[in-house]
Amino acid sequence: MQTLTRYVCLGALLTLCAQSQTEKTLWLASFDQVWQTVRDKHFDAKLNGVDWQAARDELRPKVEGAASAEEARGYIQALLSRLGHSHVGIIPAAAYRGSVGQFGHLPSIPLELKYERLSPASGYIRITAFFDPDAIEGLLKEAATDCHDCRGLILDLRGNPGGIGGLAATVASWFVDRPLSLGTCYFRNAQLNLATNPRSRRFSGKLAILIDGRSMSTSEILAGGMQDLHRATIFGQPSPGFALPSAIEKLPSGDGFQYTTANYISVGGRALEGNGVKPDVLVPLASKTTAQGLDATRAAAQQWIEKE
Repeated sequence: MQTLTRYVCLGALLTLCAQSQTEKTLWLASFDQVWQTVRDKHFDAKLNGVDWQAARDELRPKVEGAASAEEARGYIQALLSRLGHSHVGIIPAAAYRGSVGQFGHLPSIPLELKYERLSPASGYIRITAFFDPDAIEGLLKEAATDCHDCRGLILDLRGNPGGIGGLAATVASWFVDRPLSLGTCYFRNAQLNLATNPRSRRFSGKLAILIDGRSMSTSEILAGGMQDLHRATIFGQPSPGFALPSAIEKLPSGDGFQYTTANYISVGGRALEGNGVKPDVLVPLASKTTAQGLDATRAAAQQWIEKE
């Protein structure tokens, strides 16, 4: 019996050692994929002045010696943090469990698309994330058709973390009367003009765009571009300045890896990364209407639309 117990314990120990070695191999492969992807695909070939090889030499051994997945993930995140900008990071594998409505390698993000007529003079559109292009096109077509005689529309992007970058131009195309640019994405070896394509049933009345400190990425590109074009008036709170185009890959560890692919400069020549979009009409968070349970930002936008 003692001999059998020893064999069982030894077998369990060998299994744990094999699992540990496999996990270590996956984390090292993940580190290598992250390091190589940034080296080869980051829009800035100089990587913001970071000595990328030195960073690898310092942090890879720490990943190899990590005692847990959390520790290994932390070292990879530390590598990325040296770049000093948004849209780079590791998305834990747990974020993908039970996901619904995924796009590519993104974890699930709640998507709410809503249109309602507020009054004979105004309508309200709510987009919480820039996914499902067909559904967003359908929503905007409904709003432009139903509210064609409205004085103005409100486009609510508060809390919208972004999504598909090209949808900024898609949404803008419902509110412009000729081909225009929202700005340019500068990749390492190419440029992409975010050009609009005016829709036949476009809306030509006033446009108010609502933003806050959680309106990021595609939301900032859309709001900032329309502000530069003088096509929209922006209401709310400043956005955070997380405005770089990015991509997401799956790592051998099962985690997601987000990395920047381009720099974005608005049509007015502004770099929104680190600066954000400043509202034309700043609405204080603690206002009388908010205290009464009303939406102060939406109310301010509706008042602007409906005034003579």
